[in-house]
Amino acid sequence: MSVRLGPPNYQQTMKDTFPQSEPSAFILVLDDEKSIRRVITMMLEMRGHTVAQAANLDEARAILATSAIELVLCDVTLSNQSGLTLLDELAPRSPEIAVVMMTGSNDTKTAIHCLRAGAFDYLLKPASMDDLEEVVLRVLNRQCKMKTKREKIEQQLQLLGRFSSENPNPVLRIGVDGTLLYANAASSGILAELKIEVGECLPTYLCDLMDQARAQNRTTGFELEDSDRHYSLTVTPIRDADYVYLYGHDITDLKKAERELTRLKDKAQKLALYDGLTGLPNRTFLDERFEQELARCRRDGTKLCVAFIDLDRFKEINDRLGHKAGDQHLLMVAKRLRESVRQTDTVARRGGDEFILLLPGIENLESARSICRIIKERTQKTIAAEHGVFVTMSMGAAIYPDDGQDQEELLQAADAALLMVKRRARNGLIVFGESPELKSFKENTTIRALLCDAVSDQRIKVHYQPIVDARTGAICGVESLARWHEEGYGWISPGMFVPLAENMGLIEDLGRQMQEKALRFLMNCQAHGFFIPLSINISLRQLLRSDFTLDLLAKTKQFGLLPDQVTLELTESQALLGIHSETERLEELSSAGFHLSIDDFGQGHSSLASLHEMPVEELKIDIKFVRNLHTARGRRIVQTIEELSRTLEMETVAEGVETEEQKRILQELGICRLQGYLFSKPIPGDEFLALLENSEVSTLSSRRASDSKTLMLLN
Repeated sequence: MSVRLGPPNYQQTMKDTFPQSEPSAFILVLDDEKSIRRVITMMLEMRGHTVAQAANLDEARAILATSAIELVLCDVTLSNQSGLTLLDELAPRSPEIAVVMMTGSNDTKTAIHCLRAGAFDYLLKPASMDDLEEVVLRVLNRQCKMKTKREKIEQQLQLLGRFSSENPNPVLRIGVDGTLLYANAASSGILAELKIEVGECLPTYLCDLMDQARAQNRTTGFELEDSDRHYSLTVTPIRDADYVYLYGHDITDLKKAERELTRLKDKAQKLALYDGLTGLPNRTFLDERFEQELARCRRDGTKLCVAFIDLDRFKEINDRLGHKAGDQHLLMVAKRLRESVRQTDTVARRGGDEFILLLPGIENLESARSICRIIKERTQKTIAAEHGVFVTMSMGAAIYPDDGQDQEELLQAADAALLMVKRRARNGLIVFGESPELKSFKENTTIRALLCDAVSDQRIKVHYQPIVDARTGAICGVESLARWHEEGYGWISPGMFVPLAENMGLIEDLGRQMQEKALRFLMNCQAHGFFIPLSINISLRQLLRSDFTLDLLAKTKQFGLLPDQVTLELTESQALLGIHSETERLEELSSAGFHLSIDDFGQGHSSLASLHEMPVEELKIDIKFVRNLHTARGRRIVQTIEELSRTLEMETVAEGVETEEQKRILQELGICRLQGYLFSKPIPGDEFLALLENSEVSTLSSRRASDSKTLMLLN
């Protein structure tokens, strides 16, 4: 979180600008960053609040034990601790102490988790004065209302607890033998529920409670519910008497309030995971389910079909009949789609008039087409029979692993198939793999033209994937990866456009753009206090340029960096075949201070002699070997690579780590660092910074970059 302080008269200016209108409170600010605590404290004190500060859970507990704290602002992530621990401790004390969780993540799931755990609200960091004021005022007002309501109920309960025939709450006197000796008028509901009258004996379980209370000489409580009321009852023994009193309170309203709170929590969860109109899973839910299904397919060796459905000419319905009619149309289709799929299938709303189906257990292309066709026809026939309307819909599908290896590639392939249907005649179905035009997507002249434009306009983005320490799990590096999204085609795989860029002579321009964006991002990371090494992929064409080293040195200097902070990744075929006669260039880069890494190691034709001659410091184990770790042969191959790298004094990075089992095996085999979807998919720079804010970062990598920064200052 970045902190900016105002001018010397900033506090007085803020007091004049924001008059104190909300109620004041005694607030505890718990955050492990001193600067954040100081700024939040200053903001709160300017609003008239009394503020205490704590840097960790122990300090917070000490303050809570000795001070009448009313509100706690608690960071979700503390150093080696979690703010959720304190939330769990304080939640039972609601509403005496209200808790607001602070987080730097805008992930809806984080907020929902905090609310479920008992937080009154949550606050995104960095927070403005207005954001902080709004959340504190909202929480204090809610806390005040809850206290007022509870005090009112408690006063009523005290009043109703008097042993009087006029008491509106149940009062019963029961003899030691379990006989009902007396019952006031308010007890009629309970007596009806128990099916007894004065002079008769209570049920056995109540007699046991009476005996237990008399034996222990202490009150014993329980709850009883009749047809429409709910009571909290207490058995009170009377010293030296042959009877006990059973009196209670009507807690029907309290139970209703609890049910309402549960309903509101369920509603919040539904809003976060389900579409508000159709009730179908939304994108957040779909992403989770998608990853679960892919993991199951990878584990079991099965296939998964992903299908896009788009309602044809839906815009005409909205334009002609209005959006209300359009919503009814969507509800009708959503309901019938849900009824037409199997129990194991998932139907989600992508947005607008588009739906997504996840269909596991697909055997091949023919079965995928058959199931999609059945769902489409069954939905259309049911709607036509019940509503007299024939709904036309276009459908595009893709199959894992035939048409894509991950969620991004599969959605892109299904989207491309859907686009082809709509370009043809609509109301059709195309599976990506059955279309020669789609299968030759890489060679498509349209894509070539789009790639030229994308490189020229610098529309190809850089995403970042963390590299973690295999022993500690801390982030110890980051790899920059090119990502291209094209309207009408979706996300286009790097495996498709990078070779195409090389063939078209665009790779040098593309590589230059990616390097500049990645180096600027590394500079931005350091500005936020994160000093981690950066890995950049380079091509053979770039290496063969005579001015490549000088140009790269100039760029690192331009962004205030040193070569020691940058690792250059070459594929094995490039490093060991393509420039075997150009080892002088690698020596040049190494001498300049850059680190060299061989990517996709194991795919090429490497030899010990070649590796020994090159100034390479790192081997990146190809994803294919990681995916075969469940076999003895796969483990032996990875172990051989690790022993080879150790012999040559190189470090190892395993790519494509997707499961905890793979992580465990790689740790046991002595692999140094890990990278893959288990830790994070490649994400944009701002999301990666947020990930760093909420994750542990290796002190070793920080020290290495810090040492480089010191050298820079000395030079």
